[in-house]
Amino acid sequence: MTNAEPARHALYAELERVLGVDHAETLMTHLPQHTSQDAATRGDIALLDPRFDRIEDRFDQMDDRFNRMEDRMEDRANRMEDRMDKMQRNFLTVSFGTLTVMTAIFAFISRM
Repeated sequence: MTNAEPARHALYAELERVLGVDHAETLMTHLPQHTSQDAATRGDIALLDPRFDRIEDRFDQMDDRFNRMEDRMEDRANRMEDRMDKMQRNFLTVSFGTLTVMTAIFAFISRM
């Protein structure tokens, strides 16, 4: 018997007295049965610390990669925006020039 077994047995006896056998058994089946082997010791947790440190390092590396990717995407978006602005200026310049030339041609033709 583990240290928890006497307390568990006493709890069952009290539940049986207060609730009856059926209800006591139903309630006890829903309570987890822990043994001393299930409990983690400080030594167990200390063994996990290096693993958690490595996991944290991996998350930091992933975070760095995402930040670099975000920077590259932002740089590409800025370059694309600059190109679009240049194309728009060129389009407006050509369109205005074409309209000006066509207006001059129509004015010349209408004077004849």
